[in-house]
Amino acid sequence: MEQYLLYILMLLIPFSCASCASTEDSEKPLVKVTHKVLSNITDQLNCRAYGHSPKKISMTWYQNEEPVHNNWSETETFPLPDSTYLSRLILNITTHHDEVYSCHVSHSSLKSPLVVEWGLPEESSSEPIGAIITICLAGIVIFVVTIVVSVLITKFRKK
Repeated sequence: MEQYLLYILMLLIPFSCASCASTEDSEKPLVKVTHKVLSNITDQLNCRAYGHSPKKISMTWYQNEEPVHNNWSETETFPLPDSTYLSRLILNITTHHDEVYSCHVSHSSLKSPLVVEWGLPEESSSEPIGAIITICLAGIVIFVVTIVVSVLITKFRKK
């Protein structure tokens, strides 16, 4: 579902932000680490950096202070309507209660990397930003559908 919403966001941004002013200002990323249980032994860690500008960002997972080399997942970056960006890095892990994972984020707006830790599975966090993004996407979709329907109705009336 999240992949689908991010795909829709990528498709709709050019239409909804055609008149947005581009900014050369540097905006610091806000970083959040969440997890979701995939199975009895596997969790998925999500590191999200949002609100950053410029687009270029470096995100790395660490396990017990050692970099995790994960060949299947790379940082994905998506434009947001306010001319900033949302980036994410996903890591699937085998659940161990004694390991600490951290997401290290480097960006030109930061003097030093931001480090956000994820420890025990009990630390499951709610994702209010997910609800906000979903609501915004729903609004954008309704807006675009309304425009398309209006254009189609106008075309058919002219014929």
